[in-house]
Amino acid sequence: MARISREQYEANKKMLDDYIWETFKAEGWDAVTYSRLAQFMNTRKSTIQGYYPNCLNFLEGIEGRAFPEMLPLLDMTSPDTFLESWCDTLTVPLFRNYYELFALDAIQGLTGTYSKRVSLKLKGRLSAAFELNEEDTEKLFRMAMGSALAVLANR
Repeated sequence: MARISREQYEANKKMLDDYIWETFKAEGWDAVTYSRLAQFMNTRKSTIQGYYPNCLNFLEGIEGRAFPEMLPLLDMTSPDTFLESWCDTLTVPLFRNYYELFALDAIQGLTGTYSKRVSLKLKGRLSAAFELNEEDTEKLFRMAMGSALAVLANR
């Protein structure tokens, strides 16, 4: 493999991260594969492994991008309107894909930290938006997670 400059490596990594993000938004976590990234970059899978040694490293392309796009879709007027909007947004591919990735990590432990970080971030938003104590924040969070699972199970 030919050596590339640090600048070229960073440019390629950004392009790959952006492609991962767009693919994830539209098609979900399962659509992000070494084969797909190699085809996009017109290279071999082994080259892509130089950027992402493990497929879990694909999360780097998603990290920090979903929340800013999802928050405007949620009605934070009250806990009830939040829950209603939370369930309604599951028709939006990004939201559904993000929730499914969250659930996958929580159940299978993809990284062991991804779902925990998302949980903490969402609980922080809920607590601040509705001025809830820790116990009420946890209840609202659990209601949101359970409601989302029920909506997805009935689709």
